[in-house]
Order: sequence, then C-alpha cells, then structure tokens
Amino acid sequence: MLAAHDRADAPRLIGRVLVDTGRDVDAVSVLRYASRRFRSAEDWSLLANAANRADNAAITVEAGRRAVALGAKESELMMSFATGLYRMGEFVECEKIAQSLISERGVARDVRIVGLHAMARALAGQGRHVEAHTYAKEAARLGPNGDLAAELIETMDRIVAQQTPPVRTSSESSMDRTAWSDLESGKFDTLIAAIASPSWGITRAALAACEFRKEDESGIPVSPRALEAAVAVLTRTEGTTNIEAALARIRALKIRDNAFIQIDPPPPLGLRYTTEEFERNYLERDKRPHRPSALLSYAR
Repeated sequence: MLAAHDRADAPRLIGRVLVDTGRDVDAVSVLRYASRRFRSAEDWSLLANAANRADNAAITVEAGRRAVALGAKESELMMSFATGLYRMGEFVECEKIAQSLISERGVARDVRIVGLHAMARALAGQGRHVEAHTYAKEAARLGPNGDLAAELIETMDRIVAQQTPPVRTSSESSMDRTAWSDLESGKFDTLIAAIASPSWGITRAALAACEFRKEDESGIPVSPRALEAAVAVLTRTEGTTNIEAALARIRALKIRDNAFIQIDPPPPLGLRYTTEEFERNYLERDKRPHRPSALLSYAR
C-alpha cells in the first residue's frame, strides 16, 4: 500500500511515465490534474513541453508562464512557450521569448529556426510585416523540416499579404472554463451573480461559490445565499434531462440536505489565510520530515 504522501504524488509520477512512453495527450490530462501541487519549474516545464507536443497551445502557454516565473530557461521549454504564444495570439509576449532564443550564443540550429519563426509571427501579429519578413527569410534559409516548414510557408504568405497570422481558439478560454478557474482561484464574489447563467457549467461553478461561508457564518451549516441559489436551481431544473443541468440539480439538493438534514454540525471556521499565506505555510509543512500515520501503524 502506498503511503499518503506517495498517493498524493501519484498523478505527477503517472504523468511522467506517460511522457516517457510518448503518450503526450494522455500525459497532459494527468499532469494538468497534478499541477495543483506543482512547486518546481521542472514540473511546469514537463507539462508545457508535453502540451506543445500534444498540440494544446493554451496549456502550453499557461504552464510555460509558470515555469519561466520559477526560473526555467532551457531551450526546449522556451521553444514550446514561444510556439504556444504565437498560436494563441500573444504576440507581444512571444516577441520577448523569441528574442531570448535568437540572442542566445551557440544556440542549436533547430532552436534558432524556432526562434526566428516565432519572431516573424510575433512581429506580423503586431502589424510589423517588413521586420517580420527579414526573420522569416532567415528561418527559411536555415531549412526547417516537417510541420515547422509548413507553418513557415503560411507565415510568409501572411507577411506578403500584410495579414495577421491565424490564431487558435481553445476551450481553455471558454466562459465555462474561466468560471471554474475563478472558483479555483477563490474569486467567489464575481461568481455568485452568475447563478442565473444560461450555461449550466457556469451555474454549477456559481452554486459552489455560493457555498463558501464567510467569517460571520461560522455557526451555520449553509449560508443563506447558498440556500437561495439552491432553490433557484431546483426550480430551473424541474423535469430536466440535460446532463449538466442534472448535475447542478444534484448539487442543489446536496446543499438543501446539508442545511436541514445534516448528522453532525459543521466544524467552526478557522483563521482566514490569504493565498500567499497558505502557500507559505503549505511549503513549510511540506518540508518537514515525513512521519507515517499512526492509523497506518496500528493497521500493520
């Protein structure tokens, strides 16, 4: 049986195994889940590079930013990051990353090609087609291969036509995904008003946000706004057959049960931590030597 700290680290380990076996699409899903516990640039770089190979530009950019913020500078990551940035239309930020790739001394040929092409795309995306043409020509002179060669041809065509390079759309930037990201970030006040959203995914996120108890609500099992939101959702979902609506209804029923049928009273709320305070205390706790659980010792 795995110890508690090993089980918590299992998603990251599984993700690494999937990357090592070339299953990048599967690895991205697992590593994205594991990333809630990532604390090192190496882990974020692993996710960014896997997402780039899996052609998921949005996650590449998200993970690349985290890795760079933690000090990562290796060529593979910067290449992945630059590629993800121009694919998502982040041209100004892409220009900075591409410049760092190009200006690096003794850089490998394939790294320089990626940097030159990323710079061409970034400049073209900002309407600076004359400058972009110089970088695109230099990238073509070095002779790229495969998908990069096809992208370079497209880039050159766009530059000649004085057009903006194509930008990809992603479900990661959808309103539903943004709502769940806001919930994870603790932006409850911005979500509460979305309880009447026509999107059931957003409604579910808003319903969860309503459940957050404030300091003056420590003595009650469910906040009044959560009960009001639950009633509203139950009214809207009568007779529904939509899966997302049914999930929202289940959550609303759970809120009502917690308010009136709970077996044990809810625990009192402790001291509030800011995100920074929580991270700091968590890291201090995580550095302590691991001691096996007493319950597991008794079980043995």
